[in-house]
Amino acid sequence: FYASDVGYWTRHMQWMLSSIRVKHQPRSSRSRTHLPFYALNLYAFDDMSKAQRLNCKYFLIWYHKLCALRVNQKIERHEHLLRIKDEQEHQMARLSDTDDESNGGGGGAYDDYHHDDNADAVMAAAAAAAEEKERQLLLLEEELQMLQIDRDALAAQHHAFIPTTIVHLYMHELMNSDQSVMRWTCDCIRHCSSDRCTIFRDLHFDKSHLDNTSIDMLCNTLLRRPQPFSCLRSIFFSGNVAITDGCVSLLLRTLYSMCDSLVYIDLDRTGITNETCRILYEFYTEFLACNDVASIQQKLPPWQYIDLSNNIIDIRGVDMINDMFVKFARFNVKNAATAIDGDGGAAAAALVPLELEVDVANCNWSIARVTWSDRILYDI
Repeated sequence: FYASDVGYWTRHMQWMLSSIRVKHQPRSSRSRTHLPFYALNLYAFDDMSKAQRLNCKYFLIWYHKLCALRVNQKIERHEHLLRIKDEQEHQMARLSDTDDESNGGGGGAYDDYHHDDNADAVMAAAAAAAEEKERQLLLLEEELQMLQIDRDALAAQHHAFIPTTIVHLYMHELMNSDQSVMRWTCDCIRHCSSDRCTIFRDLHFDKSHLDNTSIDMLCNTLLRRPQPFSCLRSIFFSGNVAITDGCVSLLLRTLYSMCDSLVYIDLDRTGITNETCRILYEFYTEFLACNDVASIQQKLPPWQYIDLSNNIIDIRGVDMINDMFVKFARFNVKNAATAIDGDGGAAAAALVPLELEVDVANCNWSIARVTWSDRILYDI
């Protein structure tokens, strides 16, 4: 079915693709020969017919299978390397033109007399750059030959392929009438058999008229999965003002138990209040109850950033979040002292690092307390 899948992608979905720059990407993926990253923008979801939504849903469910097809990977890699090769050949031609201009049309004794001391260094650098470009072109040629793509056999497909590096899914600024957006998304998550499908890595629901019922549906779907949804790393609910404190506890506990790779939660510009700060405080301080450092270190969620900014949170709510960080700091001081008294070393092993940052900028408070933890982020 590969040819029909590629045909459907080219005709109906490719136009929704946009290239993106991924923050904090691994060093190994910064090379120019590494495949670019993409986002799939379903901003036309409200205007799709029932059949279009169904086909799009099936595409997302089977995306990880399509990406794993060797033929798709070979075509994608081949076309990407050809594009880089063309760019580098163009740069080589420009370097040659520059060299010709610099070497031609000498000015005689006057130019010799006013010869720049740095000219030799500039020419040497240009020669080194040209040599490096030639070396990169040779490497590209070698890899292209290793791929062994029969271009004539692929002519009928116009070298089309399905990108394997879609890492953002935008479901933002949608109407969500009768929970249509969340029902569709939950169907995709429920039937996606892979817990490493990259297309769900960053999931955006910004300004899509979600409410507490939407969050309940999402949580119930995640909890019914037979395995964790480990592909999810960031989830965004910004601008959904109908999301209130009533669903936050279920949301945090579901994301904790079913999304073990999650690091970023965005609740910016929703309808939450100080009650969410209390829920967050109780959620984290529960881990300290067992007093077993190794167990706490193992059980803490990997969350790095929770955005609570632009909400109805006053200074009492921020104080509760600060108390959470203070409680972890006191726990660490107590256990570090016990470890030193006990075996004369190993204090570092007794620490429970809370790497979380909480953003409370532009909420209902005016003056920050000097005692607040540096893990609390805000603008003055």
